[in-house]
Amino acid sequence: MMLASGEYPDIMEIDFYNHPGGPNKAISDGYIIALNDYMQYAPNLVKYLEEHPEVDKMCKTDDGTYYAFPFIRGDKSLIVFSGLMLRKDWLDDLGLEVPTTIDEWHTVLTAFKNEKGAEAPLSFLVDSLKSSAAFAGAFDVRSGLYVDNGVVKYGEAEPGYKEFITTMRQWYSEGLIDKNVATLDSKILDSNVLDGKTGAMIGNVGGGMGKWVEAMKSIDPEFKLVAAPYPSLNEGERVRFGQYDNMVQAYGSASISSTCQDVELAMRYLDYGYSEEGHMLFNFGEEGVSYNMVDGYPQYTDLSPLPLDSDTEPVIEGTADDADVSYSKEGNVTTITVSDRADPSNYTKYLVTVKKMGAPLPIRTTAAAAAAVKKRFRLPIL
Repeated sequence: MMLASGEYPDIMEIDFYNHPGGPNKAISDGYIIALNDYMQYAPNLVKYLEEHPEVDKMCKTDDGTYYAFPFIRGDKSLIVFSGLMLRKDWLDDLGLEVPTTIDEWHTVLTAFKNEKGAEAPLSFLVDSLKSSAAFAGAFDVRSGLYVDNGVVKYGEAEPGYKEFITTMRQWYSEGLIDKNVATLDSKILDSNVLDGKTGAMIGNVGGGMGKWVEAMKSIDPEFKLVAAPYPSLNEGERVRFGQYDNMVQAYGSASISSTCQDVELAMRYLDYGYSEEGHMLFNFGEEGVSYNMVDGYPQYTDLSPLPLDSDTEPVIEGTADDADVSYSKEGNVTTITVSDRADPSNYTKYLVTVKKMGAPLPIRTTAAAAAAVKKRFRLPIL
């Protein structure tokens, strides 16, 4: 709708790699601009790409056109971030080990259904099942195109994929897979996990496991999750496929619109994120406030800046039922007020200051800080 309106913001975080006709078509259609003639205003990005030619290839079209400031996972540890996980407390109660084969998974899921009353023993988003090859790998295949010993293959056309689908169909017919899996979204998946309807999931480390474990602390202290390896068909086998992402992804990348009136400023603004200072700020926040360096590595804090009033001490503890959160923003300072719902006079105010580097930083920086405060008090993310 935005593209059809002809009214574009200066910077658009849109996946133009998968735009119909590709990024060059988006440029010729007048949505975004090619960045090649402005790269002198992005010295930090240029330096990074020169030092990482393999990444540089992923950031431009076949004809060498740069069209976006890329979302880069700059460390191999960040490329693997999703996988299988199970309720460790349930496994312990049932005397079961973490499953490593397809048959062991069938046994565990059946026990979750019959002994724990799980309505959806295994629950996942369909895209997660495809991208992770979580169970398909046991049959030595994965979804989509891949290279196998120099031969390009399409997983769905391979014999092993039929075996994988047959197994999933059997599990579904036995009630071991969420009956609504075809229409499942992230909110329903969250609900399934938090309501005890699901005992096994495919999820991200932070946005899945981390989120669920944190949310359950005040609901069920016994709740525990454990990661599981991708299962094999036979004991002792090692599967070849799993979730392994590219260093560069189209989503999260930022392009400059054709209507931007100050391309140089937009370039410098986006380029700041590729500097050492910008990298630390965008990923960890402000040192001494949202993180501290411990043994040379940033460690997140509970984000407890000094209150506005030096006489005010953090006094609000509890859950979403006990407290309210309000916000006000002036310039580069956001004030977050956490107040006792039963006694509004009992409150704590927090300052979240965002430094300006030639231009205001993205609002997501302050939004992330606010979310961290809410997380500390176990409040809902609004």
